[in-house]
Amino acid sequence: QHGHNLQVAGLIGDGVRSVPRGDLAAPPACVFHLDAQGRVVAAEGIDATREVRAAMAMIRTGASPDPDALADPHTNLQALARGR
Repeated sequence: QHGHNLQVAGLIGDGVRSVPRGDLAAPPACVFHLDAQGRVVAAEGIDATREVRAAMAMIRTGASPDPDALADPHTNLQALARGR
């Protein structure tokens, strides 16, 4: 993986909207995939273990976070996953 940690969670094909977080050309970065109801259904991360772990929690709970908050690298994703 050329010195990078790549992770995928969920089913990307279930997403209808992609929300990038960070610069994919300069990891760490993550792309969240939302379904038509705005629920997180998948995530792909490059050197973004924390982001993918938070996405897994959101997938489990059926969370529908604000896409702008997902994209903001200053947003605490663990708090967002808990609905805060």
